[in-house]
Amino acid sequence: MEKYEALGTSWDHFNLIDDGVLSDGTKINLAEYKDIKNAKLIDYGYDIDKDIYDLREEDFKNIALLHGGKMKGEFMDLFTPVLFENQDHEEFYMKPYSVYAGHWYNITYREYKWDFDRLSKKDKLYASIWYDSHEKNEDKLYYVDQDFNAHMEDI
Repeated sequence: MEKYEALGTSWDHFNLIDDGVLSDGTKINLAEYKDIKNAKLIDYGYDIDKDIYDLREEDFKNIALLHGGKMKGEFMDLFTPVLFENQDHEEFYMKPYSVYAGHWYNITYREYKWDFDRLSKKDKLYASIWYDSHEKNEDKLYYVDQDFNAHMEDI
């Protein structure tokens, strides 16, 4: 909460990366920051240079493992639903094409609770994005109530 409150309410005090300054005030070499050789690439569980139609069962098994789950059904093609298991041991059917597109079933879809701190501890794909702006020791749950008022609580 302290980090959130430290952001302030005016854009006049918010450092933009284009100014060569990170949000915490650290000065950076912008050219170095933009250089693709310095990028931290996300592991999607398959070779992203592959054409989508060249993806095979092993690729989708790797994606599922990266999410902390598993592919339990047999891969037929990109558009025939396959049985998967998520990081919470819940089974679901999804088209491999949807998995390729970045979709993965979790509690968020069912309960409108955003518990990415917990999910990131099990799901390496979420973690690779979430920990870019969150601490690994965070344990927050974000949700909306029946009136769509936003809430945050410690879990």
